[in-house]
Amino acid sequence: MRIATVTMNQLGATGISRSQSELYRAQLQFASGKRINSAADDPSGAVRAAELTVQKDTTGQYARNIANAKNTMQFTDSVLANISDTVQGARESMLQLGNAALAGSDRKQIATAMRGKLDELVNLANTQDESGRYIFAGYRDDTRPVQFSGGIANYTGDNGQKQLDLSSTVSTTTNTSGSELFFDVKGGNGVIETAAASGNTGAAKIDAGMVSTPTALTSAAYSIKFKVAAGVTTYDVIDKSTGANLVSGAPYNDGSQISVGPALSVSIKGTPNNGDSFDVGPAQTRDIFTTIRAVSDAVDKWSSGQISDSVLSDSLRIGLANLDRGFDRIEQVRNRFGNQLAEIDRQSDINALRSNDVAGRLSDVVDLDMAAAASQLSAAQTGYEALSKVVSSVSKQNLFNYI
Repeated sequence: MRIATVTMNQLGATGISRSQSELYRAQLQFASGKRINSAADDPSGAVRAAELTVQKDTTGQYARNIANAKNTMQFTDSVLANISDTVQGARESMLQLGNAALAGSDRKQIATAMRGKLDELVNLANTQDESGRYIFAGYRDDTRPVQFSGGIANYTGDNGQKQLDLSSTVSTTTNTSGSELFFDVKGGNGVIETAAASGNTGAAKIDAGMVSTPTALTSAAYSIKFKVAAGVTTYDVIDKSTGANLVSGAPYNDGSQISVGPALSVSIKGTPNNGDSFDVGPAQTRDIFTTIRAVSDAVDKWSSGQISDSVLSDSLRIGLANLDRGFDRIEQVRNRFGNQLAEIDRQSDINALRSNDVAGRLSDVVDLDMAAAASQLSAAQTGYEALSKVVSSVSKQNLFNYI
C-alpha cells in the first residue's frame, strides 16, 4: 500500500504534537513537584485534591483563630491580674481604716489613697487593645465602657460575647464584659444585706445576717427600729413595703438573734440610742467602683462629724463584704480564662495532628515521585528528539531524490 507524502507529513505532525504535550507535561510536573497540575492530569485525583485542599485551608483558619484567641485572652488576663492587684490594694486600705487607733488625719490620707486606687481601677476597666478597641465593652468596643462621675458608675458597653471557632465542633468566648466583671455582683453575703441607718448615734452594730432556709426568703425588706425609755431598750421590726409592725416593743438583748422574717435573722451588738435603726433586705446588685467610693466618702463624713464611729464601722463592714464579692467575681473570670486557654492549647494540639494528616493525604494525591519523574522526563525528551529527527527526515524525501 502506498502512503501519500501529505499523509505521512500529517501523521508526523500529529506524533510531534503528542510527543510535545507529553514532554511539556513531564517538564511541568518536574518543575512544580506536583503530579496533578490540572484536572486533565488525573480527573478523580483532582477532585480528591480539591476536597483535601478545602480541609487544609479550613484547618489553617482554625489555627489562625486559635492564635488570635490566645493573643486576645492572654492580653485580657494580664489586665485582669492588674485589676486583681488594684482591688487587693483597695481592700488593704479598708482594713487599715478599721484600726480604731488611727488618727483622723491618717484615715483621711488612706481614703485619699483609696480614691487613687479607684481612678486606677476605672482606667483598667477602660483598657484598649492594640487596635484601640475597649476589651471590656462587649460588642460596643468602640465605646468607653465605664463612666464614673459624681460617685456614680455607669456601664455603657453591652454583654456581647465574642466567639471564635477552634474547630468544626469547638468554639470559645474570648472576652468578658465590664457588666459581668464589675457591675453584676450581689452585695452583702450574696443573699441579704444589712446596714445601719446613716443617722444612728449609738454604738450598736449589726452583723451580715443569717439565712436558715434560702428558699423560704421573700423579697421583703425590713427595718429594725430601737426605742430607749426609762433605761429600757426595745425594738420594733417593720415591713418596709407595707409599714406594718411585725414585732412591737420586743426587749433588746445585746448580741442575741433577732428574727426579721421567714428564715431570716440578724444579730445586733452594742448599745443603740433611741431612734437608731437598721435595714435588712435582699442583696442588691453593686458595682465595685461605687463600693470603693462609698467607703472613702464615709471617712470624709466621719471626719466632718456627719456620722458616728459605729456608722463608719458599719460602712467599712459593708464595703469589705461587697469588695470581697467583687474580688471573687474577678477571680472567677480569671479562672475561667485560664481553663479556656488550657482548652485552646489542647485543641491546638488536636488541630495540628489533623493538619498533618490532611497534608499527608494531600501529598499522596498530588505530590510527585521525583526520581520517577526525572526518569519520565528523560524518556519523554529522548522520545521527542528521536521522533523529531524521523519526521524531519521523512518530510525531506520526495520522488526527485531518486531521479
